[in-house]
Amino acid sequence: MKVRVRRAQRRARAIPDQVQRAARTGTGRFRPLPDFVVIGTQKGGTTSLHDYLASHPRTAPSDIKEVHYFDRDVPLPIEWYRGHFPLRPDGRRVFETTPRYLFHPQAAERMHEALPDAKLIALLRDPVERALSHYRMTARGVREPLGMLEAFEAEEERTAAPRDAARADEDRDWYAYKARGRYAEQLARFYERYDRDQVLVVRSEDLFEDPAGTCRTILDFLGLAVPSDALTFPQSNKTKELDVAPGAREHLERYFEGPNAELADLLGRRFW
Repeated sequence: MKVRVRRAQRRARAIPDQVQRAARTGTGRFRPLPDFVVIGTQKGGTTSLHDYLASHPRTAPSDIKEVHYFDRDVPLPIEWYRGHFPLRPDGRRVFETTPRYLFHPQAAERMHEALPDAKLIALLRDPVERALSHYRMTARGVREPLGMLEAFEAEEERTAAPRDAARADEDRDWYAYKARGRYAEQLARFYERYDRDQVLVVRSEDLFEDPAGTCRTILDFLGLAVPSDALTFPQSNKTKELDVAPGAREHLERYFEGPNAELADLLGRRFW
């Protein structure tokens, strides 16, 4: 009985949101598309960057951080996407942050069709540290039955497409610890469609270690002035530390030697 009551309460709370979203979609054609998008990477500091940029007086963020428009299995009308942005941005730069866009194989093509003039920001974290953080998040959420090293070793088999395509997509999301760190092939999809001066690639470590200087670089890229009142850079979504299983870090370091070299060739500089 209590379970049914809680479910009914959740549905009741969701109704106002559904009504509001329907109203916003109905006015979608009057709403702007984003001027820039933070496209990734997962566990790379995108929430902190989104919160920082949202606090800037000349930006207008989406109503939710991750809109997930260009990575959907079932396409939605562009009015639905526009419905997430303010009706009157008043000259502010409109933006959203969905870190799955960088990883999704169709997102770059879909984005360019809708947002050919947008600027894109990709935060790239050391793929070894990113994979470890990804595992910690998944294990903490009770979605990961395997141990750390076992999960890394089993990734290719677990994320291969089974007969259930929906399940395959879900498995790729949750268990692609290493695949999400192959940044060169992901960025290449965007470089095939966008001019390089439209895409800013930032090391997450630079953002963590020197937030003021790195945020100044990002604001310059967006054509935004540094506010006279210094903005505070938040530390959001920090994952609780777990011990690294014996052999796990070494497995990842060996795996990423090639992908990191490919990224250096693509960008003309070594990141890690």
